[in-house]
Amino acid sequence: MLNNMKMILFFSSIIIGFVFLVKLIVDIKAKKSKKIGLLGILASFMVFAISMMIAINIPSDETNEPIKVDNNDKYVSEMDQDQEKSKEEEKAKEEAIVNDQEKAKEEAKVEAKAKEEEAKAKEEEKTKEEAKAKAKEEARAKEEARAKAEARAKAEAKAKAEAKAKAEAEAKAKKEAAEAEAKKQAAAPEIIGVSFTNISGSDLVKDGWVTVGDDNKVKITIKVKGNCTSIDMTITPTGTEVQEFETKITTLKGEVGQNKFEYVWNVPKGTMGHLLITAYNKDNGRKSELFNIYNE
Repeated sequence: MLNNMKMILFFSSIIIGFVFLVKLIVDIKAKKSKKIGLLGILASFMVFAISMMIAINIPSDETNEPIKVDNNDKYVSEMDQDQEKSKEEEKAKEEAIVNDQEKAKEEAKVEAKAKEEEAKAKEEEKTKEEAKAKAKEEARAKEEARAKAEARAKAEAKAKAEAKAKAEAEAKAKKEAAEAEAKKQAAAPEIIGVSFTNISGSDLVKDGWVTVGDDNKVKITIKVKGNCTSIDMTITPTGTEVQEFETKITTLKGEVGQNKFEYVWNVPKGTMGHLLITAYNKDNGRKSELFNIYNE
């Protein structure tokens, strides 16, 4: 670029000198003052000389020689170079600072991303562990429920088996007792009729109760079928029906072939109970139904 400037100044000085020379010739031909012509020649020469000096002192791009300023050997080009170098160094420092900042930001981003991924991985691991623990707890609960259900089923089966065995034993015992009772009943006499009258023969049964008259006497007539060696009559107070409160009234002895028994009972005042008649053939006896009797 400096070489171009030298060329421009050089040709410009020639053109300016030429212009002043032409003007001088024209002025002379026009017979103007010689003094003005000389001044024009001098001015052209000075412009030409100044232009040449400036062109010669501009440093070349190829040699990059410094321009001498004054006589103190200070070179403007060196100062410019130092300033340019300082600017470049400053710019390089700024760029280095910016690059360091960008690098630090990028490293911070990478580190933050790494931490985020690490936290995410830890959270996923925690979730997996929690899911694993939950599954383990559910499996344990299912196993406990299964064990409880199995134990309950076994207990129920055992209880059913025991209940069945107990029912079978009770049924067997009842059957055996019924068979034994049937054998006894088969050997015992059968009570086929019982009547309650007063001494004159009037029936004392009213509304299911034997109501004793003013003479406090009840004639009890018993008819049996089969061999009857004796008859027991007992009374139990109403409301109890418990054998320990049972009171024997009398025992009637029988003979072989006897099928009718009579007994006049002097009923105590205030009696209210259930009368039971049992007919025996030796040790085998058969009971009658309960008869309600009442005496004020």
